Amino acid sequence: MMVRNLDKLMGLRIKEIRKHFGLNQTDFGALFGVTQEAVSAWEHGVSPDSRSLLDIAKHGNTSIEWLLTGKEKKRGRGSAISKGMGVSDRLFQGRKYGVGPLLHDYVVSGSPKLIEEEDVAEYFLVPPILGRKKVYLLRMLKDSMEPILRKDDIVAISEWPADIDALERLMVAAWLPGDGLTLRWLSSGQGHWILYPENRRYPPIFIGKSQGIRFFRVVWWWGIQK
Repeated sequence: MMVRNLDKLMGLRIKEIRKHFGLNQTDFGALFGVTQEAVSAWEHGVSPDSRSLLDIAKHGNTSIEWLLTGKEKKRGRGSAISKGMGVSDRLFQGRKYGVGPLLHDYVVSGSPKLIEEEDVAEYFLVPPILGRKKVYLLRMLKDSMEPILRKDDIVAISEWPADIDALERLMVAAWLPGDGLTLRWLSSGQGHWILYPENRRYPPIFIGKSQGIRFFRVVWWWGIQK
């Protein structure tokens, strides 16, 4: 899906990258699996989808921020995309976009840890409301929340340091030693939390309230088209 009239200047910056490599629109589009017509639309102010925008930035050795705003053309440790974890500390110009890190599957399935830059598989544009939160993205590795969430869906989670009681009856991710980031509905019992799956083939998980488990609220998800 493409969104129209977001920024005609962004189209000129995409054209600049194409011209830099000496490619016509057909050959440039072939790099990203799109047609010449799609490239022409980009260059006339139609925004590429998030995946294409990331790929254009990578091929152009630049940042998404430069494509969107014209700032910080060179990628590196100082760029908004590579700075820190969670979401970029500042939104892009006009507050239209945020960037969320997609965690590698080995992080999602592993024990709790301090997330480092090498734990990020890639970055995605996220809706504006998520750009105001510290979010992580993960890929569903199991079908425990079907039919609401399917395996391979992308889920945005935000760490919840406050009163866990406020998350009761909401969808959460609990980072469990040995089981990784586990998505379930949260319920409260006497002295313990109960994590209920949507798919009843999976058993509920009981967690003592004194265990110090890290909880995240599920704030968004995207279905992956097969």
